[in-house]
Amino acid sequence: MKNHRMVPPMPERITPAIASKDTGSLRNNQSPAELKQWLEEYNPNVVLIHLFPTEESLSPVPPSKTAFQTYFTNIQNFYVNNNMGEWLAKSYYIIDDEPGTAEDYKRISEYGALVPANIPVLVSEQPIPENQSWANIDNATDIWCPYWAAILPAEFEQKRLQGDELWTYTCCAQTGQGKWWEWYDPSKNTFFRDKRSPLWQIDRPTYFFRFIAWINYRYKASGYLYGSILRPNAWGGYRNGEGSLIYTGTEAGFKAPISSLRMKAIRDSMEDYEYMKLLEAKS
Repeated sequence: MKNHRMVPPMPERITPAIASKDTGSLRNNQSPAELKQWLEEYNPNVVLIHLFPTEESLSPVPPSKTAFQTYFTNIQNFYVNNNMGEWLAKSYYIIDDEPGTAEDYKRISEYGALVPANIPVLVSEQPIPENQSWANIDNATDIWCPYWAAILPAEFEQKRLQGDELWTYTCCAQTGQGKWWEWYDPSKNTFFRDKRSPLWQIDRPTYFFRFIAWINYRYKASGYLYGSILRPNAWGGYRNGEGSLIYTGTEAGFKAPISSLRMKAIRDSMEDYEYMKLLEAKS
């Protein structure tokens, strides 16, 4: 995976994690030596700061702002005091997943500003809100990560030029169809609005999984976010293959994970990206 720009998930047992939402303290069962060994072996190009305390880090009840800031102070001290400062420099933090209300935007605006400047803040959201009256989260967001059907080329480029980073993601068979898009000016149509974005279910064409690098290269997006590559019940068809790009080998008599054709197509996509970058360098 690391040879194809893909970052394996950090094992939970060695991840610096929150112990108390009330104080921002870290749990005591950390293993700095094992974490450092894992980082050096897999050499990830980004390091996810453990979410506070879940994916919906500010919902339903946000932590105190003091505890929130203390948490990041403790995270930074953990990496620096254990001689892993170079990995802290590769870190990022997901502050909210698909915010969809005025209150979500208000919390992101307030809490995102509290994250240390050296830790980029990611929001899985398109670069403009569904309601222009909601709080401005520009100053609280460093990485914009819309799903494919919500890529807005003009707004995407504007964010990139102002210094923000752009990623993309896909999840749960989301498309550019339906009422969600009624707020958006159809004259600013996206490539996938009417043609439907490629979805990552098991019965979708294999080339859908090869689109990832092509999409990111076209829109100058530098990262891709996907929630899971292995589900505990992957063989049972969880969400029709959603989040299951590899399978546990035990059911088939293997002692190692089994890759899917979809995962191999993603690998090929990453190799396509390398070719495109080589061509770009030559042009």
